[in-house]
Amino acid sequence: MSLRLTLAAVAATLAFAAPAFAQDAAPAAPTAAEAPAKPKSPAEVEMEAKAAAFQARMESLQTELSAVVDGPDGGDETKRMAAADAILARYQPDFDAFASAFETFLDGQLAASTDEAERQQLTDARGKVGPAIRGIAPQIRVAVQQAITAAAAAPAATVVATPN
Repeated sequence: MSLRLTLAAVAATLAFAAPAFAQDAAPAAPTAAEAPAKPKSPAEVEMEAKAAAFQARMESLQTELSAVVDGPDGGDETKRMAAADAILARYQPDFDAFASAFETFLDGQLAASTDEAERQQLTDARGKVGPAIRGIAPQIRVAVQQAITAAAAAPAATVVATPN
C-alpha cells in the first residue's frame, strides 16, 4: 500500500469514526416539514476544532514523509526509514492526544444521551475510535517501509541521448 493510500485510509478511518466531523456536501435547503437542525453544543464545536487541527497535522505529516520517501538520500533505505521513524515518533503524541480527546468527547455524549440506540452506537464507537487512531502511525510506518523498498528496487531512470 502506498503512503498516499495509507494516509487516505487514515482520513477514511477518521470519517468512519466521526461522521459528524467528515467534510460533507452542503446540506439541502430544509423543507417546511423538516425541523430545524439542532445547534451544535460547545463540546461539538470544540471537537470539530480539534479534528481540524489534527487533520492539518496529518497533512504536515504526509508532506514530511513524502519528502523522506521521494527525497534524494542516495537510495539508503536504512537512513530513510530512520528519518521516517523519527518523524512518526514526533507525531505520535498528536495521535494519542486526538484519540484521548475524541474518547472524552464520546464519553460526554454518552453521559448526556438518554436514547438507548444512540448510547449503543456511542459505546461501540468509543471502543473502536481510540485504538483506530492510535494505530494509524504503525500503519503508516508499514506503508512508508514498502514505499522506500519499492523506490530502492526501482531501476534508476536512464537518459538516452539520440543523435539529431
